[in-house]
Amino acid sequence: MLPNLLIIGAGKCGTSSLHHYLDAHPSVSMSEPKELDFFQDADCLDRAAQYERHFPDHVPVRGESSPGYTGYPRVQGVPERIRALIPEARLIYLVRDPIERTVSHYVQAYKVRADSRSFDQAFRDLDPERNKYVCYSRYATQVDRYLRCFPLERLLVLDGEDLLHDRHAALRHVFGFLGVDSSFYSPQFEEMLNTRESQYRLGAAGARVRRLAARAGGHRAPTGLQRGLTRLAGRRIERPVVDDALRRRLEAALAPEAARLREITGMRFSGWTV
Repeated sequence: MLPNLLIIGAGKCGTSSLHHYLDAHPSVSMSEPKELDFFQDADCLDRAAQYERHFPDHVPVRGESSPGYTGYPRVQGVPERIRALIPEARLIYLVRDPIERTVSHYVQAYKVRADSRSFDQAFRDLDPERNKYVCYSRYATQVDRYLRCFPLERLLVLDGEDLLHDRHAALRHVFGFLGVDSSFYSPQFEEMLNTRESQYRLGAAGARVRRLAARAGGHRAPTGLQRGLTRLAGRRIERPVVDDALRRRLEAALAPEAARLREITGMRFSGWTV
């Protein structure tokens, strides 16, 4: 069966936790691994049968979570390919303070040795086509692309802060959007994945194992294996400090996006710094 739910991002906003919570619901089945990244490939529609194998359960809601689906213009054509294969899909887009998300994205890339540059080097150029951290924080740009292919009522924008600080209300909202029992509760809802406490940079051996696991199992290693890699971790990563000059540059790049997202959704995002 094909999925009818996609968590399309944004990375470092709580997508792993939401994937975990949704999978606990008896009417929902989420993919393992979490990030299939299927629709990022231009020729993906030729491999739809392979994609279906990730969704064997006959339940009302079947989903996956791939933050890479909201990486325009670095990744193009995703909403169009989703519409072509699963035009009735429901979409969930988690967001958070865009500057905080941008920094967290860099920390994650540095952690897994996908980026060896210093923080200052990584943010010298803020052009979204060349800076993936800024690209994925341009929320309104991403939403506008999806609204060309899907009606607004099938896109749920969720503030990651609500999932963190008012989780049960946020999950009831999500379950209502999906049309499943919104009163359902699981002890898994008390867990949080990928917290700052887990931010350790992989050693060279850990990075090699992660790459091999990704080649063997797809774009993402299974969750259990990823957690096991922490045994090979190196040093704890201290969160970079955004100085005043960089903050002004990030605000100039991202504040218009935040304003446009408020206009589209009617949401306040009152805790954001832009």
